[in-house]
Amino acid sequence: MAKESAKTTGMEDPERAARCLKFIVLGVFVCVVILIAIFFQEVKTFVLQQLLWFEYNPFVGAFYIVLIYITVIVCLVPQFILTIAVGYAYRAVFKGN
Repeated sequence: MAKESAKTTGMEDPERAARCLKFIVLGVFVCVVILIAIFFQEVKTFVLQQLLWFEYNPFVGAFYIVLIYITVIVCLVPQFILTIAVGYAYRAVFKGN
């Protein structure tokens, strides 16, 4: 009886569950990209405000970046994109060479 209920749910196959999870994550990623494209001006304004905040709060900003990194790692997003963006932002804010 227990085997029949497991077969009806479809969760006995770990590969199927993994594929389902991948499709869900991909769907969320696509939705985020679409929302960023739709609200590009608001995102650009938010990023500029954050850069100004980093300029006036460099040490607190470093902790803020650490929190963002933790979120990115938990969400399984590639960190190299964030690393390049943070390096560019700090260079722009602090007028590096």
